[in-house]
Amino acid sequence: MHDIAFDGIHDEIAVTSPLAQAILSFRGAANGEEAPLRVIQGNKTQIKGVGATGKVSIDPVHDEIFLATPEPPHRSNSQSPARAGFRAPWRRKDLGF
Repeated sequence: MHDIAFDGIHDEIAVTSPLAQAILSFRGAANGEEAPLRVIQGNKTQIKGVGATGKVSIDPVHDEIFLATPEPPHRSNSQSPARAGFRAPWRRKDLGF
């Protein structure tokens, strides 16, 4: 299932894409079939399998995107939109449930 988060400071929308195992960022004012501003995807990002269906959220103040994985081990991976591409998460946190 896809998840969506909005960054009101930067006017951007983050969307999970389970088939692409990625997080896509779009302009808030995007209209029609507009290409994403950036894509966070690849093995180093650790967005794979069922983890790609997790909940996405944005911290616009600290410029981070979080993806919580739905299956054990439940983790929150943090990425910076400015560091889009095939990079490893900045931080990982076990959510403990």
